Amino acid sequence: MATRRLAELQGSLDETEEALRAEEVADAEADLAARKTTKATTGVWAWGDAAVGATSWEDIAARQQTEEVASAAAAATEKAAAAAATAEAAATADAQQQQRRQSGADSTLPSSPPAWGSIGSFFSAALRTVSALTSPEARARQAEAERAAARATLLGAVLTTSIGRNCSPAQLSAVDGAVRRLEALNPTRAPAASALMRGRWSAVFTNSRQLLGLGKKFALVRQSGPVYMVHDVDNRRSEVQYTWPVVTERAQLAVAPDGCTLDMTFEQTRLFGLLPMPGGGGKEYGQLEVTYLDLDMQVCRGGKGTIYVFVQTDPNYRIGDTSNGNVNRQLR
Repeated sequence: MATRRLAELQGSLDETEEALRAEEVADAEADLAARKTTKATTGVWAWGDAAVGATSWEDIAARQQTEEVASAAAAATEKAAAAAATAEAAATADAQQQQRRQSGADSTLPSSPPAWGSIGSFFSAALRTVSALTSPEARARQAEAERAAARATLLGAVLTTSIGRNCSPAQLSAVDGAVRRLEALNPTRAPAASALMRGRWSAVFTNSRQLLGLGKKFALVRQSGPVYMVHDVDNRRSEVQYTWPVVTERAQLAVAPDGCTLDMTFEQTRLFGLLPMPGGGGKEYGQLEVTYLDLDMQVCRGGKGTIYVFVQTDPNYRIGDTSNGNVNRQLR
C-alpha cells in the first residue's frame, strides 16, 4: 500500500534526523573539549574569541538549515500519506459506483483500491488507475496524491545534500529525476504570475554555486545556513536572503509575457543590513523559469543548467516586513 511505503519513508527520515542530532551532539562535545583544552593551556576560556564566535554562528546556521529541510521532508511525507489514503478511498467509492451502474454485470474494474507497494510503483499504478476513474472528485484526489508522493520523493532525495552544498553526482542525478517527475505534474498555469508565488520560500536544494555562495575566498562573505527567496509580483520586487553572514540582495522583478519566467535585475546588496557590497549585474539565478508551483513547493530552472527547489515557509511574508525581527528592518 502507498501508506505502508510512505511510513517506511518516514522511518528513514526519522533515522536521518537522529543521525544528524547525534552528529550535532558529537560536534558540541568536541567543541567543549577544545575550549577546555584552551582553558588548561592558556588559563582563558575561548568563548570570546572572534574566530570561534564566527564558527559558532556558522554551526548554528547550518543546524537551522538541516532542521528546516528535515521538517519539510517530514511534513511532505505526512501529506503524501494522507493524500494516498484519500485517493484510495475515492478510487474505491468510484469503483463501487461504477459497479452499481453495471447492475451486476461482469466488470473488470477493481472493487478495492490498487495496492501501491512503493512510491515508484505508485506512479505507474496511478497512470493505469486514472483512466478507469470517472468521477471528477476521484480524478482530483488521484492527481493530488501523485503530486504529494512526488514532493515527498524529491525532498527525500535532497535531505542529505545540505541544500546542494554537499551533493555527489549520484545524488544530483537522483534529484534531477525526482524534479522531472514533479515538473510533469505541475498544476499551476502561468506560475510566475500566480498569487501562489507570494511569501517567503526556503531553498531546500540548488546546484547554483552563485546562490550557495560557493567558491568565495573570504570567510566573512562565505554563506552558511538557509537561503530564502521572496517575490512580490504585484510591486515588481524580489529579494534573496542569506542567513549567515546576513546578506540581502534586492532586485527589480518582471514577469515574462508567458507567465512562466521571472526576470530579476539586482540593484542592492547589503551585508548585515548596513554595509553595501558589490553584487549587482547578471546572476545565474537572475532569470528563473518556474516549472512547478503549488501551495507547498516551487521548482525553477535557471542559467547554466541550474535547478532550484523551494518550500513555502511563510505565505504571509512580504518584502520589508519588520514584524519578525528579520534582516529587512535594516533595509527600507
